[in-house]
Order: sequence, then C-alpha cells, then structure tokens
Amino acid sequence: MAVILIGSNGLTLDPQGRLVIAAMADRAIARIEKDGTRTVLADRWDGKRFNGTNDLVVKSNGAVYFTDFPGGMRGREKSPAREMPFFAVYLVKDGTVTPLVRDPEGGTPNGIALSPDEKILYVGSAGKILRYDIQPDDTAANGRVLFEGRTDGMKVDRAGNLYTTPGAAVGIFAPDGTALGVIHLPDLLGVSATNVAFGDPDSMGLYITARTHLFRMRLKAPGIRPGPIG
Repeated sequence: MAVILIGSNGLTLDPQGRLVIAAMADRAIARIEKDGTRTVLADRWDGKRFNGTNDLVVKSNGAVYFTDFPGGMRGREKSPAREMPFFAVYLVKDGTVTPLVRDPEGGTPNGIALSPDEKILYVGSAGKILRYDIQPDDTAANGRVLFEGRTDGMKVDRAGNLYTTPGAAVGIFAPDGTALGVIHLPDLLGVSATNVAFGDPDSMGLYITARTHLFRMRLKAPGIRPGPIG
C-alpha cells in the first residue's frame, strides 16, 4: 500500500520499528503502521493546530518529543493559517499532548535529541543548544544553555557526543558542550547540512542530508540508531 507523506521533515523509528514522522506541511506527527496505514499521533493542542512539526525523537518507552516551528505555513509567523500563538517543544505520551517548553530562549525550536541514558533532552533554538533534565513522568525541567551555536537537526552517539548541523558542516560536541571537531562538507552549490543519522550494521556510518545532496561517511565510534535496533 502506498502512503503519501506530505512535507515530511524529521524521521525516526519507535520501539516497535514503525516509522514516525514530523509531517511539517501537514503540521502533524504521524506514524506509519506495519500494514502501511497512517496514524496521526498529534496535530493540535488546546484545539489549535501546530505551526510546523519539525523534528522529533522517540524514547524507549514510546514517548515522543517533537519541536514545532513556523516552517509549516506559507508566510511563516505572519501566515493567516496560524492558530498556535507560540512555538514549543512537545511531549506525546499515551495519547496526550503536552507543551514542555514554550518559545525556548525566545526562539523557534528546531533539532532535538536524547542522551544515551534518556535523562537529558537537547534542543536547538535561538542560536543555542539547550539542555533539559527528563523527569520521571517524561516531562522536561531545569533548562539551561549548553553552548552557543545554531543547528538544524542533531543526533547523539553512544558516548553521548552531539552531532549538529550548523551549515555546510557537521559539528561534534562532548556532553559538556566542549567542541570535539568539525566535518566539512564538499564545497558544492546548495550544500547545507540539515540533519544526520547513524546507519550501517555496526552503526558507524554517518548519513548527512544536505538539501541537494545525501552524504555518507564512516566514523570511528558507533552512533545510536532508533527503534528496536539500538
């Protein structure tokens, strides 16, 4: 069965291996079932549609964290289709949608990732990488700036290092925010990194989406792959 995904942006797998998408143009979070059908997990809060579901990460217990920013609407913040008065990080758990952080650092949240032990939630917003403590009920608290630096999508490897996408490069940072290195992309027209993912049987392949290109490189350390793979 063919499934039409309109404006999908962030992609991940849940613990059952099902594809979960941030359907930005649809302004929704959706899951593709094993039979190919589509289930909408969230498309609004308090009766108002999201602005543009951008990126997401799924915890091992199935809780979904996602960012909502203005990219899902023509005209963005000034769009007449806008219903939600703020941009936020949300939690979807057991069918309930909860806003965790509104307008983080006065900006629009974008990339999002969890630490390997799932105790820390990382969010990119307003030219900063923010860090939040995950609480026993899966909400987030104690937000603070980990380091200055913009990112689109981002991921975490098994050592807890962050891989960010600040432009025509991938930045690598230790869990404490120390810069570890930079992977520069080829100097090609239109190349700007938008997200990364770990792959290959040993999880040591880094796949980089870059608007007009898809890159792959081998790493010396394994990353974290979503879903039942680990």
